[in-house]
Amino acid sequence: MLSAFGALLSFPVIVYLIRKKVDFGISLLVGSFIIAIFSIDYLGFYGIFDAVSRTIIYSIDEHKLVTLTLELILIVNFINMLATIMKENRDMEKLVDSLGGFLSKGGIIASIPALFGLLPIQGGALFSAPLIEREGKEVGISKEDLSLLNVWFRHVLFLVYPLSATMILLSGFTGKNIYSIIFLQVPSFIMMILIGLALLNGCSPKKDLLRKKKEGNDLKGLLYFIPILLVVLVSVPLSVLLKFPSTGSLLISLLLGILSLLLIDKVPPKKIPHFIKEGLSPRFSLAIIGIMVFRELFSRSEITEFLKGLSHSNFPPFLLITLVPLLFGFSMGHNLVAVSLSYPILEPLFPSAGLDLTSLASLIYMSSFMGYLFSPVHLCVVVTCEYFKTDLWKMYKKFIPASLAVLAGHVTMLLALEAMT
Repeated sequence: MLSAFGALLSFPVIVYLIRKKVDFGISLLVGSFIIAIFSIDYLGFYGIFDAVSRTIIYSIDEHKLVTLTLELILIVNFINMLATIMKENRDMEKLVDSLGGFLSKGGIIASIPALFGLLPIQGGALFSAPLIEREGKEVGISKEDLSLLNVWFRHVLFLVYPLSATMILLSGFTGKNIYSIIFLQVPSFIMMILIGLALLNGCSPKKDLLRKKKEGNDLKGLLYFIPILLVVLVSVPLSVLLKFPSTGSLLISLLLGILSLLLIDKVPPKKIPHFIKEGLSPRFSLAIIGIMVFRELFSRSEITEFLKGLSHSNFPPFLLITLVPLLFGFSMGHNLVAVSLSYPILEPLFPSAGLDLTSLASLIYMSSFMGYLFSPVHLCVVVTCEYFKTDLWKMYKKFIPASLAVLAGHVTMLLALEAMT
């Protein structure tokens, strides 16, 4: 049972290191090392070496290349490159200014955080906070409510956003098409929008949210929708109709999105190496390697046999699969971390959970996402509350019930769909 003990020990060590601001990838590799040390008798040196080798590029046992980790690294870096170009050229601000010509004040308050949410930048809620501050003050919205709306609408698109690193990771873990997972989350996406709009309407004592911001605005900024839409419009048919792997279709579409953005911005060729350098992130790459190595070693350790035994216990596996990601998301304040830690723990329980693999992937995503959304260590919550000087606990009076309502609705929908099949 040393192997199982090592797997259990790795979690508090990883959590401790991350809370101490140690790099995410390094923290996971330290946790992987702990599992490996305690699993030497169980797996042997060959088994440990094969696990690491298979994760990185080559399966010794199967005598074949395994490129999933490399593909995920490229995807995350391409997304970061797209975000870097848009950030440095102030493209998103141009897009928001153009929207001001035909959106109401309420529409601007909702759309600005959502638009910045299209760029998966840690703590990116700080970009949208100053832009919605002036709009919110004009209609009498309190700083606590502005903080809630900024965080809520920034993350709403992540329920259906194929460029979400967590969604891509889950698709890689399960082997399921990323859009099949997204399809299951469309009802909860709509529910989250409706709850957000209800919160927005209830936040403004002046009730003039439908008044237009300004007329006759230059709409050229709408061009910056093209690179983001292109990624979706190209990857969906490649993945769904032509049956390309999700990772392959995203790599192709992201390259096209980056090229289109360079053309729209009229970026001179001599500046392209700068964007490549700034977009390539060793930290993101190391994080993906850490996630994949940890998952492989954890899945081969003795802990999996112990967890499989839980499926025969009186504790419902479905409840475990719902609560574990929620707790990880809340305690870690990071959706990617929550999924990467909880998935290998819960995978042995899948056969007895009563749902198909796509539904289980969606459940893990939604549960971890909602816990992460209102976590006090979620970076977007931290920077937003710091900017607005918000009383977090006043904000929580609406934030936590709204988040849990979306999760409850999603769980109910999955159970209803399963009952109908």
